[in-house]
Amino acid sequence: MKNIFLILSYITLLNSYSFASNVGFIKQVTGVVKIKRLDKTISAKKNDKIQDSDIIITKNRSSICIVLNSGKLVTLDEKSILPIKKHLTIKKSDKHLAMNM
Repeated sequence: MKNIFLILSYITLLNSYSFASNVGFIKQVTGVVKIKRLDKTISAKKNDKIQDSDIIITKNRSSICIVLNSGKLVTLDEKSILPIKKHLTIKKSDKHLAMNM
């Protein structure tokens, strides 16, 4: 019975990662850039996949270039935070970034 529980837990964990929605990939990273994904923070590396609900964080003297699935490029300079969502809206008065993926 314990083995069945472990197997079901493992399958559930695999499914949560396999169904994550990729929205693009990292083309270039300069300096220290972090990706906050679920409850983990990982270092961004060239060719890493960017997933829906990731949060991209650039540190001092850092930048990142992301290629979205639509082919559009997103570039962040130093000291920036960008939450990735499939549908973001434009609010020019608030200077929010908009992306249509």
